[in-house]
Amino acid sequence: MQPIELFHAHSRPDGRRLRLVGKEQRDSVVLEGQVLEAQYEHRGNYLLFTTGDCPFEESLSVYYLCPRLRVLDEIELGAPYSTGEFSRHRIAGEDTGEFSFFEDDLWRLTVRTRPRLRLELPAIIWRRPKGLRFRSRDCLGYRYIRLRSLQ
Repeated sequence: MQPIELFHAHSRPDGRRLRLVGKEQRDSVVLEGQVLEAQYEHRGNYLLFTTGDCPFEESLSVYYLCPRLRVLDEIELGAPYSTGEFSRHRIAGEDTGEFSFFEDDLWRLTVRTRPRLRLELPAIIWRRPKGLRFRSRDCLGYRYIRLRSLQ
């Protein structure tokens, strides 16, 4: 995993999404968020972090994109009426990174080279770490991103 500066973000008029355009590419993609916080290259694909720029209900979205900018996986951190700030992000290994978003938390993100079948149960049945939400509509799906709380 290597930090890159390949993409530029352009805010959309709706105030919730941004258009991501590569410096040398004609392709673009629309993602949730207003601010592109960080971008990494991982084995030819891209790992992107965006925030919504809403001070009283901030959320962090993590996207894993293929070179043609198709979303392979996405995950969101956020909770109603909670603030967050993307900070302390660092590369912790070839496939691993760490970051903080809520007050004193620390998250470890691992990107798999091949997707793994995962069953995502509703939060009522399975206690997820605070603020973790999956955007996928399917509770059974293939996931590249593994995110876990270290605290």
